[in-house]
Amino acid sequence: MAWTGLTLTVDGRNALNQAQMNNRLCFKAIVIGDGNPPGNFGTQKSLVHPLYELTDLKVDMTDEGCALTADFPAVDADYYFREIGVIVATEDGDKLYVYDNCGDDAQYIVSTTGAERTQKRIRLYLTISDVADVAVSAPAILYVDYDEYEKDIEELNQKIDVLGTNDISGIGDGSVTGALTALKESTSNNEDALIALEQVMGTKAGQAETESALARKLDKTGDAKDTTVTFASADVADGGAGAWTSVGKLSTGEKLGSAFNKVSMMFKNIRYLYKMLGTTNISAIGGGTVTGAISKLNTDLGGKQNAATAINTSNIGSQRVNYATSSGTATKATQDGNGRNIVNTYLPKSDTGVYYGASLTTAKSIPNDVEIEILTVTAAVTGIYMILGQVNFVSNKTGLRYILFKNNAADGSFGGVQVGASQSGKTQVQAFGVGAYAIGAGEKVRLYAKQNSGAALNVSTAYMSLVRLK
Repeated sequence: MAWTGLTLTVDGRNALNQAQMNNRLCFKAIVIGDGNPPGNFGTQKSLVHPLYELTDLKVDMTDEGCALTADFPAVDADYYFREIGVIVATEDGDKLYVYDNCGDDAQYIVSTTGAERTQKRIRLYLTISDVADVAVSAPAILYVDYDEYEKDIEELNQKIDVLGTNDISGIGDGSVTGALTALKESTSNNEDALIALEQVMGTKAGQAETESALARKLDKTGDAKDTTVTFASADVADGGAGAWTSVGKLSTGEKLGSAFNKVSMMFKNIRYLYKMLGTTNISAIGGGTVTGAISKLNTDLGGKQNAATAINTSNIGSQRVNYATSSGTATKATQDGNGRNIVNTYLPKSDTGVYYGASLTTAKSIPNDVEIEILTVTAAVTGIYMILGQVNFVSNKTGLRYILFKNNAADGSFGGVQVGASQSGKTQVQAFGVGAYAIGAGEKVRLYAKQNSGAALNVSTAYMSLVRLK
């Protein structure tokens, strides 16, 4: 992905609001990094993987806001330049103001090889309007290669040398800027551009030079079909827009570069809306329009259930279940007409049905005619519980076998059961307790075992669980 345009973060918008009230916005640094693109640029608090902070900033005011310029650092390691952000200082500390990430289009910055050493400068243009209408322009990230810069300066010097051989002392105040100012004033005050040039330049320029200059000018009513405009585009390819970007008001008298930047940002927003609408064919719903489809679905859903037919905790007892199998016989009364469980569907309780359990997997010896605690389960939440227990005694045909549930203090019973010893093998004893057993959070339920076979007898395994009813 390419640079999509600096995104104003949530912290950045808060900082800008604060700056509008204080009439002061303090830029601290430009931060560059090599982290992969995050899912949402607007909620970023920092770069994904910051590498360097560029604190030696040059700030130039522009008609729309300001331009930040900084040089890439001289370091001893090569790296990828993939993400960028601007840090501002606020009353609440340093905040990430804007952020962008070019993903797979990262540039490899060479710092370790002298012949290939990359010297770069970066410039970011920020547009700031009032708080009610804030926009951040896409960045104009300019990679300035110093070798190319020196070459351009040399060519410019050669052109200046050529200009220096012409006498312009009679134009304006005799300086280049003075002559250009005089030319501008004269052309604005004369309908005929040729007369204006003659008045200012006299015989300084030849006829061919004058005609060449006139041929390149564009009249106010001329055809601009071949005119190019340089601007920072915020547009992206179809499917590449990840979020809506706030766009500032397009005002009369605005420069073409700024106007086209806002238009490109709106194109990007339209692509985002198109992506969010999807490609599912809805021509058969509500006339095929988005609003028609929504209205149709809303109407259809409204007829499914209303306040008079809805099942709730107040009328559940009077509701009738009219559901039958294919043979015409009634099915479970706990289900509705669609076969869904009434309690789970219409009266869900996230804290019911939770159980707590314990088990004994190592044999435990039970003395003759003595109650022995073998398992304990703790209730995590206060409620009414059903208690289940099972104890397996080893094979012995003599006497009785008991199991008993006791409360936290072991001085009250939740019920139990006794059975005679099995005559064909081990004796399995199961107990089930349910009732108004209010057990508080953190309280224990204890499972006891007892036998009177005439000697000690082992319990091979045992299980106990608490199931919360309400």
